[in-house]
Amino acid sequence: TESGPVVIQQAVEPSTEPGSQAAGDEDWTHAQELLDTQEVFEARVTGFNLGGVTTTFGRLRGFIPNSHLSMIQPEMNTEQQQAELSKLVGKAIPVRIIEVQRKRRRLVLSERLAERAWREKQRERILSQIEVGQIVTGRVRSLTSFGVFVDIGGADGLIHLSELTWKRIKHPREIVKVGQELTMEVIRVERERGRVGLSLKHTQPNPWADIEAHYRPGQLITARVTNLVSFGAFASVEPGVEGLVHISELSDDYIEHPRQVVQRGQDYTMRVRGIDRE
Repeated sequence: TESGPVVIQQAVEPSTEPGSQAAGDEDWTHAQELLDTQEVFEARVTGFNLGGVTTTFGRLRGFIPNSHLSMIQPEMNTEQQQAELSKLVGKAIPVRIIEVQRKRRRLVLSERLAERAWREKQRERILSQIEVGQIVTGRVRSLTSFGVFVDIGGADGLIHLSELTWKRIKHPREIVKVGQELTMEVIRVERERGRVGLSLKHTQPNPWADIEAHYRPGQLITARVTNLVSFGAFASVEPGVEGLVHISELSDDYIEHPRQVVQRGQDYTMRVRGIDRE
């Protein structure tokens, strides 16, 4: 459970020297200006507690609640949160001011909103420069049943399930994991909609490119049945290459469904009838 923002004290004890009070007043005035303009700036983390982290701001001390730190996730327990917070101590992080209460001496900041503003600027820059065919690198942010979202330097790109690998897979987790760095080819850019389509398999050798060099009509090969449909069976010849055995080629006898002859996941000796690379 997150505690509320701490009461802000001055980072340096008030001094009796002339000008010290004026310097503190200037810090509060500057903080209000940054709140009004929503400007992003860097603040150095000086400590942490159960509710968040403290930072310096001139002669003032600010507070960033856990809910405004991007590295703190809802599913984390207290021990995990504290471990993440401790890593921030001594580091300068981008922040935005979200609350200034001079009378109560409260100064509250947000790293999450600052990151969001930074990512929006980066997204606009990337979308204005990126082109189809370009090779980019990025880090996997999340996995879904239909593909992978990748951070390509501040903007998100999508690798559809069909663009992850040349072989058949059911879920992206079979190929990649969150946090993994990837090299991809840009295959689609929709600037108006803010979308970038990426392909991982386009950076890998296409097994169909020289298929005729490996197989020929009449050749006997071993293939594994991967799927059964009413009109035949699909069989994997090698990763990324599947062939179709029409139901009429499964048996000399009349059958109503391929399952009467072959089973999914089993290897069988088959003869290549034809190759159509295109």
